[in-house]
Amino acid sequence: MSDSMIRNCPWGYSCTKEWADLIDTRDEDIRFCTDCQKEVHWVDSREELAESVLLNRCVSFRALLIDSTLVGEEISGEGDGSVTLTGLATPDILDYEPTQGTKKDYDPLNDFDDDDIPF
Repeated sequence: MSDSMIRNCPWGYSCTKEWADLIDTRDEDIRFCTDCQKEVHWVDSREELAESVLLNRCVSFRALLIDSTLVGEEISGEGDGSVTLTGLATPDILDYEPTQGTKKDYDPLNDFDDDDIPF
């Protein structure tokens, strides 16, 4: 199993790119994918993951955020043995209700905080 998988790829499939394959940007939590020409955001919490689903962002995250059974010796990951997932962030990855602080009324025509421009 690859140690990363892309979530929220615009083509609607799990990408084979790993976080390390993506181009660094000025923000250490955002990298750029040359295949789909999109920013990929690193998320560290289920809240950030839920917000990314609402914002339709490409994300990369440790699988441990959604499935604690993915930790083990057979998985090659960083540090804690968890696998990193990257790609299509859809509501079904979370049996989770977003908490306060997430944007429930995101308007893609007026909210421009994710412009997909590489820096």
